[in-house]
Amino acid sequence: SPKMMKRVIGGTPNKCPERYRHRTPLYHLERLKAPVLIIHGERDENVSIEHAWRLERRLKQLGKPVTAWYFPEFTHYFPPQANRETVQRLTEWMKQQPTM
Repeated sequence: SPKMMKRVIGGTPNKCPERYRHRTPLYHLERLKAPVLIIHGERDENVSIEHAWRLERRLKQLGKPVTAWYFPEFTHYFPPQANRETVQRLTEWMKQQPTM
């Protein structure tokens, strides 16, 4: 929301483009070494699913290791039970990644 953008970032992308560029991971992915796990509720209104898709697409273009879990039924909020299960799964995912 515009209010949140002003509070967190200081203004809209039109007013502060350099701040948004700095906060956008898409411009720093070349340096990334760690595998990435994207977890996103497809009904999220805080952060559009489009952001997750763009991130996944760019990581794949760069040949970076990426795994994506999309949840069509969830928004930005994961109910407690689903949250617990997702945390258990992501912990297992982390344990399976090669050590750096």
